[in-house]
Amino acid sequence: MDEVIRGTVKVQPPPAPPELSRSARTFVGVVVAAGAIAIAAALSFGDFVLVGDETRLFWLLAAMVLAGELLPITIPRHDDVEEFTTSTTFAFALVLAIGTGPAVLTLAAASALADLVHRKVWWKVLFNLGQYAVSIGAAGLVYWSLGGSSALGLADVGPLAASAATFFFLNYVLPGVGIALASADPILASLRADAAFQAGAAAP
Repeated sequence: MDEVIRGTVKVQPPPAPPELSRSARTFVGVVVAAGAIAIAAALSFGDFVLVGDETRLFWLLAAMVLAGELLPITIPRHDDVEEFTTSTTFAFALVLAIGTGPAVLTLAAASALADLVHRKVWWKVLFNLGQYAVSIGAAGLVYWSLGGSSALGLADVGPLAASAATFFFLNYVLPGVGIALASADPILASLRADAAFQAGAAAP
């Protein structure tokens, strides 16, 4: 690799990001396409009419989503750093309080903006946007399809549990598979290792 001379110090240029395998490119493309469909559905069928306190609540939760994306919690993991964000908690609250459409657009936009600020590789920006849109969109679809309401009474416990399980499953599996394919690691082994790490990180 050619060296770049700066003053009297020889500085190695940053290494180019590794090229994605065909399977990784295919998976990223599928997730990005699915995310685009989720965003299109949110724009087409979402309810964006906010009245009274809903407007203030929306902007409060949207600000928390963005803050959670911009300020992730970092935990060292071997030679890398794992990021945890609190944005998804507030995005899920948006689903329950405001609706699926606003939640999808808010989380997708916050993810893209934060990734651009953090100067992530372009395909990671698109992948994160896509997997978030799919995950929160599917969670909202499950919640409202099962009869959930914004009142959050006892009758909503079942839809809420199913919705949360849907979101956490997709938000765990989609990035996990993407990371495994990008790193050329066995998918199941990578998912098991990631589950063990996250369980350890969440332990008191």
